[in-house]
Amino acid sequence: MSRQVGMGVAGEIEPGQRRRVFVDGRCIVVFNVDGAIYAIDDACPHNGASLGNGQLEGHVLRCPAHGLRFDLRTGCTPGTGGLSLIKFAVETVDSKLVLNLDEQNAVLANGTGGNAAGQPEAQHCATRQEK
Repeated sequence: MSRQVGMGVAGEIEPGQRRRVFVDGRCIVVFNVDGAIYAIDDACPHNGASLGNGQLEGHVLRCPAHGLRFDLRTGCTPGTGGLSLIKFAVETVDSKLVLNLDEQNAVLANGTGGNAAGQPEAQHCATRQEK
């Protein structure tokens, strides 16, 4: 059974805005990019720096500590691969935003659910072949 946490009324996070949600000691940042909602773990997979105050350029979030860039749609660094974010599913249920916190459903950008213990961990995005 998935664990879900309400985050308020749908529409409260306006396009271009973000909100931090704290659950069980974990910080998750929720972004509204042109009406699409994205939720990620606040820790940069490179060195754990907070991503919540990173500069957002379209769908690309820049880590304020070291400048790494992540596409919120994929969780991957733009280009040919690299580290990936831990993403969480967000849905609207009865006009409320609901965050799915089930560790088994936390999605790393490379499509895995985490390590052998079921815990999300930093992963690398698959290298993309350019044609």
